Amino acid sequence: MLSKRTSIISAAFAVTVGIAGCATQSVSFTDATPMSAVSQKVTTISEVTKAVTAAQKITTLPSDLTPSLINSTDKAWAGAPYGPCHQLAGQPADVPLGEFGGCLFGDYQSDKLMVVYGDSHAGMWSSALEEIAIRDHWSLRTFALPYCPPEDLTFVQFGKVNATCAAFHRAALTAIRELHPKLLVITGQTIGEQSAPGVFYTSDQWKEGLVLTINAFKQMGTRAVVIGNIPQWANDDADCLAAHETDVQACMVPREQGIPVNVAGERAAAQATGVAYIDPTPWVCSQMCVPVVGNIRVFLDEYHFTRTYAVYLSGALQQALGLGN
Repeated sequence: MLSKRTSIISAAFAVTVGIAGCATQSVSFTDATPMSAVSQKVTTISEVTKAVTAAQKITTLPSDLTPSLINSTDKAWAGAPYGPCHQLAGQPADVPLGEFGGCLFGDYQSDKLMVVYGDSHAGMWSSALEEIAIRDHWSLRTFALPYCPPEDLTFVQFGKVNATCAAFHRAALTAIRELHPKLLVITGQTIGEQSAPGVFYTSDQWKEGLVLTINAFKQMGTRAVVIGNIPQWANDDADCLAAHETDVQACMVPREQGIPVNVAGERAAAQATGVAYIDPTPWVCSQMCVPVVGNIRVFLDEYHFTRTYAVYLSGALQQALGLGN
């Protein structure tokens, strides 16, 4: 699993380098810019968990599977911004505008600001939060740097400290404080991160790092919520499904095998700091963890939901956040 993840990290850094030059550009969007299409069916937590339970019985891939097995572009990230984009003070040179809070999403004219902060999982959840923002009239800003979890820890990758991540943490804290959001959503990956070459963070260390992050933001008086890491396992993605189109259950694992390491640490951090913790495990796992729910492919890759599934979950997430009706 680590070798697969390393190749994904390498690709992510290559993309980051390729787009870093966009970080200081200014892009304007007019009031006529259309909002994203809000999902027609807004699912409740109960409906999602029932669908996940039913999905355990799926044996053959649906003919209308969405996205298809060959679709690798259904990335769960907020769409085109609907408000103006501008560089925020302290923005790291390697982080693009839309990933450092510089672009507004959702109902950009709203004075209710929601911020999501973390690594690529913050980007993943931003597409669901975008739907919520449109429905409940919030504006949304995304602070998301791939392979940079929100915990106030030093991350060693490829044998050296990820200096861009450290700079992102410092700059994001300052920028988000200046924005004074009404709601701050903190979320990130919890596995495979090292404090030194070959030394992986423990659950207790993960808790300590997240406590530091939450406490730093709590000084703003902003309501903070932690969305826990999503279930994931080696055979949750399209590769396994393509090899088992008539035996989808071969790509399922028992619930306990799908829960990533250090989830207990992030849950404990939320409890220690008195902030709400949203556990997405029931949105993927019943007795078994499933890669297909209804006709929706759940995972884009081993570590992230498809945009289609993230949007499908937007109603359940809205309910868990206590927003809207």
